[in-house]
Amino acid sequence: MISEVKVLSRREMDDIAENPYRFLFYGDNWGVISIYTDGEYLTPDTRNKLKEFNCLHALSLNFWDVTDTDYEKVKKTHPGVILFNDDHANQVIEAVKVMQDDEREMVCVVHCDAGVSRSGAIGEFATDFCKLDYHRFKDKNPCICPNSFIRSKLMRISGLCPYSP
Repeated sequence: MISEVKVLSRREMDDIAENPYRFLFYGDNWGVISIYTDGEYLTPDTRNKLKEFNCLHALSLNFWDVTDTDYEKVKKTHPGVILFNDDHANQVIEAVKVMQDDEREMVCVVHCDAGVSRSGAIGEFATDFCKLDYHRFKDKNPCICPNSFIRSKLMRISGLCPYSP
């Protein structure tokens, strides 16, 4: 089960792959939800390396840090923009469920490029979904500024808040 949710940047994840002993959750079981815009982090080599250091579950998703209201505007200048969608949300929800249902206690690590908005939204969702202490989560992840579109879609699809937009 998930005992803690930690939000990290891609740089911090790179540091974990290079030297996992520097991080507090080393030695603990953990799972990762990896978000990228360009350049997937969880390559087969990286997955294998992380497994050596007790990474039990891994999900990799490709979407941009945009909201539904910004999407069309961004699409005009960046036609390849990918908006967080229902499929992404269902994959996140399933990954969190799998980690939560695992009998082994673990840290859920969520990372994106900056470790602020996309991963912050998923981190907040995982904290709510697993009924963890929100104030503890915020204390351990003080620099997040969650993407409200991503968070509300997760809350709605999971049924935690069925009336959110």
